[in-house]
Amino acid sequence: IAYVTWDDKELGSLRVVSSRNGKGKTVTTEPGHYIEPSFSNDGKQVVFRRFTGGYLTSPEYSMEPGLYIADSKGGNSKRIHDSGVKPHFSADGKRVFYSNFGFSDKSSFSSVGIDGKDVREHFSGVDITEYRVSPDNQWIAFTQQFNAYVAPFALTGKSESLGSSNTSVPVKQVSKRSGSFLQWSANS
Repeated sequence: IAYVTWDDKELGSLRVVSSRNGKGKTVTTEPGHYIEPSFSNDGKQVVFRRFTGGYLTSPEYSMEPGLYIADSKGGNSKRIHDSGVKPHFSADGKRVFYSNFGFSDKSSFSSVGIDGKDVREHFSGVDITEYRVSPDNQWIAFTQQFNAYVAPFALTGKSESLGSSNTSVPVKQVSKRSGSFLQWSANS
């Protein structure tokens, strides 16, 4: 289990603990503002987001926000991108998918290599608030106008428009009334 901690004086950390029992092991090397941890499929790495403090939280340790990867056993934390939210690994663990949301109603879904290179935009859409690729990289789930949808996913090398009324790719609504906090089962 990967989780984050928070203390108003000590700030936060990213920790990993066995689901069976035990004490959480701190993965991050310094205090900070950490959220959205996600394991690689093999469990050896964790990707997470580091953000800046201020206003209600301490501004200390707010340098270099972005997406980070660390060994799940601790240490070797490195920043791979300077922005993005809800990061998660590709099936082979060589890329990290993430979302970007601007000040308009348009969002994008991109990925970056775990070495911090080769940024690619895969999808963009209007009123989409969440994206999540299946563990086998065959499907993408997304939420639009409070409903959850699924569509086939392929790394085509170009950005595609995505939405519930998309005609170039089959899209299936999977929520009856609303959907959020998308997660996939291990077998996709």
